Amino acid sequence: MIIETVMTSLNNKNELNFSAIGVQFIKDKLVFYPYKNTITAENILATKRGVVNIVDRSYYLVLAALSEASFAVKETALGNYYLKDCCNYYEFQLSAISDLGEKYKINAKITAQNNISNFIGFNRADNLLLEAAVIASRIGITKKVKDLKNYLAENREIIFKTGDHKSKESYLFLKEYLQRQEE
Repeated sequence: MIIETVMTSLNNKNELNFSAIGVQFIKDKLVFYPYKNTITAENILATKRGVVNIVDRSYYLVLAALSEASFAVKETALGNYYLKDCCNYYEFQLSAISDLGEKYKINAKITAQNNISNFIGFNRADNLLLEAAVIASRIGITKKVKDLKNYLAENREIIFKTGDHKSKESYLFLKEYLQRQEE
């Protein structure tokens, strides 16, 4: 099973990057598939480490997937950074990498983990926003601008009815993202 997460990674200059990425948890290992030529892939290849953050708000995933987001973080004992508002985080060390064409398959060993708060899950708005972010991130790959436009129009009422203020902010961010894609 793939879990949607926010990954924090550093480059060789100690500059922090946030990205949304699906991760498989297999015992004390992680497996994930970043696209080549992304900041995340370059950082992991350069430093051989990072942090997977489990969040219970789609807001983090939407912004991490589609913008150069910056969130409040704390430093770990190992010199990595985790989201201050995450539920759990898992520090990892690269153990193997495979070239899959346009992506890498990365296997990593969990080196430390911490539970910050209990994961309460996603509500209906969060689930819809997470899927909208996936559609948006695939525009030009497997999706079209109209796919996102239709999805947001179909789900606006539910998102505004079941979501909180961060859900509404995420929806508006996605609408702005859509407008930029239509230009």
